[in-house]
Amino acid sequence: MKRGTRPIYILGLNEALCSSAVLLKDGLIVAASSEERFSRIKNQWGFPTQAIKFCCSFAGIKPSQLDLIVLSYIDPYPHFTYNQAQENSIIAPGWLKYLRNTAPVIEYKLPIINSITDLGRNIYYQMYQRRNQDIQISDISKSLNVSPDKILRINHHLAHAYSAFFSNPDFKT
Repeated sequence: MKRGTRPIYILGLNEALCSSAVLLKDGLIVAASSEERFSRIKNQWGFPTQAIKFCCSFAGIKPSQLDLIVLSYIDPYPHFTYNQAQENSIIAPGWLKYLRNTAPVIEYKLPIINSITDLGRNIYYQMYQRRNQDIQISDISKSLNVSPDKILRINHHLAHAYSAFFSNPDFKT
């Protein structure tokens, strides 16, 4: 990273399983945290609000000072404005547990369900992906007080590749 008059801050976000945030200052990791550390829900998913607050607080900056926010998925999750703790408080815990235990059994016994689910997901994304991406960026922009132009998405697997490449001690900038 080229140094200017002030440091460059980049926030990486994962809203999927084990939602988390990582903050880089001039290309070096200064803070990282999983949302589960604050919610006490193992593999917490959803928008990592507390992890973001921790990272920014640790670095002594406000979210509005971020230069870039990178989302680790192209497709936004349908419930990106919620997190698991909020959803658990909306749905009766017994019913949620029943659904989580029953769905895999049904998919195993009726493999056609996976094909139908995949077809439905593909149709859904073709119809609503752009709209959902716009809503997601707008929500993140408002909640962190940053310009929507500072928010971008990268392919999830590409994010893993970048992580391995740039953490290589032999990498020279």
